[in-house]
Amino acid sequence: MDRRKKYTRMVLKEALINQLKDKSISKITIKALCEEADINRSTFYAHFRDVYDLLDQIETEVMNDMEQTLIAYYHVNINEADEMVIKLLDYIVANQDICLTLLNEKVNAGFHDKITSMAHNFVVQGFLETNKIDEELADYISTYIISGSIRLIETWLKNNSTKSSVEMADIIMRLGQNGIGAFEK
Repeated sequence: MDRRKKYTRMVLKEALINQLKDKSISKITIKALCEEADINRSTFYAHFRDVYDLLDQIETEVMNDMEQTLIAYYHVNINEADEMVIKLLDYIVANQDICLTLLNEKVNAGFHDKITSMAHNFVVQGFLETNKIDEELADYISTYIISGSIRLIETWLKNNSTKSSVEMADIIMRLGQNGIGAFEK
């Protein structure tokens, strides 16, 4: 893809993310996106079918990036999983605006479900490979940890990431391994 196409796609994605902060996807028009991105409608249609297609492509890119991070740093040993969580959090904070907008269930609950499903596959696989528990229990534990972790990450992003990725990874890992008891004094 040449630079002009990349630039066009980038400004349209930024315009959509910006508008999603104030409006639901159903209220966003192609006209408004094009005005904000300073492109014409025919250029928009050369790249995307509609605003939902644009949103889907943004979600797909974020999902692919996160999945590649998980694959690259995946460790079955829970004691080595910190690095994977840190790298994932580094990606999220580097793309904070997009991630926070997409995680907003008012924007699109489907993204939250996609993230949960992707993470679930990695966590269940790790549980089954390192623990002597059945698949059903691994599924329950995974659901609990992932749902809490996603909400924790949302809160972290809303608080402008005042803690580092390393500190947040430590909190997530400690909660996942030992629950609230990990923080008792």
